[in-house]
Amino acid sequence: MAIHNNNENETLKVYRGLSIDSKHVKQEYKIGLKFLWPTFTCTSRNKDVAHLFGNYVFEIDATEHDGIYRSDIAKYSVFPDEQEVLFYPYSGYIVQNIIEDAKIIQLKCIDTAEVESSSEKNIPRYVKLFDSLRNLYVYMYKDSNRVHASWGFQPNRIFLISDNKSGYWDAPYRYHHRNGYFLDIGNNQWEEYQNNNLFAMFERVYDDDND
Repeated sequence: MAIHNNNENETLKVYRGLSIDSKHVKQEYKIGLKFLWPTFTCTSRNKDVAHLFGNYVFEIDATEHDGIYRSDIAKYSVFPDEQEVLFYPYSGYIVQNIIEDAKIIQLKCIDTAEVESSSEKNIPRYVKLFDSLRNLYVYMYKDSNRVHASWGFQPNRIFLISDNKSGYWDAPYRYHHRNGYFLDIGNNQWEEYQNNNLFAMFERVYDDDND
């Protein structure tokens, strides 16, 4: 309860370190992209601390009236020197700049509703993907938080993938689920990542009902 009541309304700059492949940065974080992080996001007021947690550093500008809930939890932490600021799930961000040589991604906090409104217009009604190695179809629906699938030899018997619940689109080319996300890499090719590792590759399939 003490952390919940410790909302930071000040203007501040914080940092988050994350291990990301440079190729994925170019694919996923484009200037102007508005997106959400679905989990609690740990950041630090100290850039050097953030560098300990990954090869890329997100430099996040937060302002007094951005509508994003965050808490300075340094005084509750076992490691107060980390100067930790915790952002609550589904906080909104926009990519301002990418400094490739320094491996810095500059973000600005924006209201979650703005992210959802921007993405809503461009998200397809549903996306149908095919994994030829597993002979598996995967379906992601705009209005569903579950990932559905069917086997290639029984395409009309669609079932839920139980591990992939709580799904959502944070951009027209990226769909998150509990363990990772699906990413449109262009030319009708999609990749699935789980725990930040490439898990499967897909080709988008179009039919009469598929946008």
